[in-house]
Amino acid sequence: MRRRALLATLAASTSVATAGCSLFRDSERRQDTFAVSDTPTETTTSMGFDPLPEDIRRAFAVPGDDDHRVAVTAPTEVPDDVAITVGFTSEPSTDTPATLYARAAVPETADDSVDLPVGSTPPLSSYRGMHETTDQDETRPMFLVPRRAGVEFDDVVRRDQGCWRPRLPVGPQDATGGRRTLDPGESLAREYYLVTPWANDRCLRAGAYRFEAAAGWQFHVCPFHREPPGDSAYADETVPDLPGFLDTHWYHDGDAGLYLRPRVEQVGLPSATARLTFRNQRDDRVLVDETAWAFYKLESERWYPIAPLDAAGDDVDHDPIYPGRTSTLSLSLFTDPDPGPDAAEDRHAIGGLDQGLYAVAYPATLEVPGPNAGRERPTAALITVVGNPPTVDATDAIDHVTDREDVRHVHTTPDETAIVTLHLERTTIDDSDRVTPPVTPLITEQILQRDALRNAIVQLQTAPDPIDTVVYHTTPTEIARTTAWIDPDANGLYFTYDDTTYRMTYD
Repeated sequence: MRRRALLATLAASTSVATAGCSLFRDSERRQDTFAVSDTPTETTTSMGFDPLPEDIRRAFAVPGDDDHRVAVTAPTEVPDDVAITVGFTSEPSTDTPATLYARAAVPETADDSVDLPVGSTPPLSSYRGMHETTDQDETRPMFLVPRRAGVEFDDVVRRDQGCWRPRLPVGPQDATGGRRTLDPGESLAREYYLVTPWANDRCLRAGAYRFEAAAGWQFHVCPFHREPPGDSAYADETVPDLPGFLDTHWYHDGDAGLYLRPRVEQVGLPSATARLTFRNQRDDRVLVDETAWAFYKLESERWYPIAPLDAAGDDVDHDPIYPGRTSTLSLSLFTDPDPGPDAAEDRHAIGGLDQGLYAVAYPATLEVPGPNAGRERPTAALITVVGNPPTVDATDAIDHVTDREDVRHVHTTPDETAIVTLHLERTTIDDSDRVTPPVTPLITEQILQRDALRNAIVQLQTAPDPIDTVVYHTTPTEIARTTAWIDPDANGLYFTYDDTTYRMTYD
């Protein structure tokens, strides 16, 4: 979509859900009335909205239940040179239903007119918003009933059992379709009553209900119940920010907008499952990469990245999490660094863990779409792990070892055909030495997650004098798993482990 100079006039304080250029106009702009079709048959079907309603809200709290909230998301799939505004102009009461306002406009700065498909009650003529549940056989709708000039609202909606419901059929009985040409500065606007279907026993039932206009743009209406994060054993805990992020939404800080709730905040090894739920309670959707998570351990006021060892791909889709919706993550935790073949193939299985304080960041990729688009700080939670320390030994990937002078060659294939090598050597660095990159401390959990590095260290620690270097012959995949998080550019690394300094490089 082309965004023009008009975007700069968008009021920064507005909470209305918008897409495209700003819809806030000066008092001199012409705002025409419009008809439901190109050849209206009744004068009462024309309705104008001039000026733009002053109070357009992205969300409202249902009266009598402050935890029950209804939000409308920023429109998507908006045609070029068209600006869309959707928002609520009233909340439901015993006297009136909730009212949603929709407007499609061509900014005055547009180069040409825009030809838009329209239905019976433009700009929105799709009255049934569908919510797909987790049960593939079940869908349930939400209705928008168009407001029409000369028709009182109680002629099209009624209150029953505490809910506003439609007087069926919803919308004009004679559906019409066509096209409208909007010149720069022209718009189509209308209000719609948000009502609950007769089959629902709960008013404005929770869900994300998608509405789509004839012109292709769409948005979601999302009733939801706000759930507080809950009490945390770490409520008074102060921890450093996670590395690589400007800031963090910590669960124990009690941020009710976005949070990651662990099912339990302490697990016991030798094996355990950490289950966490991400919840969006903002008034708009967020975009997440549900494959992106990160697991850290806190040692000496420093976070050490442990897992995963494979980064999410660049082409991963970012899924929308709508207001009130959740996403879950389960991690399998083990003391044993080699918990079995099934765990070895599972990127959510993490072995080689000692007791201590850990953190889970999920989703690690979190973005806010729309006019205020940008990257959001991740949500994270603390988890205490209790158990015995793991054993640091070599894996069964080693086939044979050959010592040549002061170098030990470790082979993972009988014919010594592995095409890449990891070089590990003991070294000493004093305060006057300058190395690039700087020396990085590593902890046991990091070593045990990376088989090539783990095997090389064990072989070097057990090698006889004068051997001070190990060349580990392996695969490109193992090198990639070794460099993940601790050496992401694979340029080589000086690090300390167990009071010894090492230099690691690759060929």
